[in-house]
Amino acid sequence: MVGRRILADTSLFIEHLRATVKTRTHLYRLVSECDVETCGIIAAELFYGARHPKAENQALAVLRPFPIQPFTMAMAARTSIIAQALKKINRMQDLRDVMIAATALELELPIATLNRNHSNHIPGLRIKTLPAIKKRIE
Repeated sequence: MVGRRILADTSLFIEHLRATVKTRTHLYRLVSECDVETCGIIAAELFYGARHPKAENQALAVLRPFPIQPFTMAMAARTSIIAQALKKINRMQDLRDVMIAATALELELPIATLNRNHSNHIPGLRIKTLPAIKKRIE
């Protein structure tokens, strides 16, 4: 691998799962640039979105090649700190997104995402926003 670690967000996995040509996805390209990791929260989001056994198997298959970081007590504590700070400035986000951000901060990893808006108010979080693809990947 390349040696530069990055946490892939749910949006990258969803794009990859929906694509008919996997080699044209951001996740596929990112693997050649970085050591891609993910976390248990993202895995849970993918399994939650799987509505039938085939989709569950696809989620498992797309996650299998990547290290999945566990959610630790330190990450839980940081989630609380971030959520309280966001609430004070009236910028609270979905708790799962805050948990993913806390995971990235604790691991000192940037997040690769297709949607910067999920975490752009979290101090110290490094975000690699990948350009959205305008048309469906075929």
